Amino acid sequence: MSDIRTLGKRLGQRVGREAIVLGRITEKSANGINIELTTTDNALVNVTLPEPLDHNASGYMEVRGTVKSKSTLSCKSFVCFPPDITKTFGE
Repeated sequence: MSDIRTLGKRLGQRVGREAIVLGRITEKSANGINIELTTTDNALVNVTLPEPLDHNASGYMEVRGTVKSKSTLSCKSFVCFPPDITKTFGE
């Protein structure tokens, strides 16, 4: 996978291609497979994960995958960052 970090508002430019997005988990489905991220540029991105997210997961995460639309990403891998690492994000 290429390392193309993308702002949420620019996902539409990468439809059908791979991207990496950083955002804060704002919604989780009951099954833990579908989440909504609010990106660092305040775009909302719906993400389908390859495996269920732990129900305690919160805060920031980085997702890597294929962009399906301007607001949808099919995730291949992800990293959840612990709160102590991300407490100064956005400052």
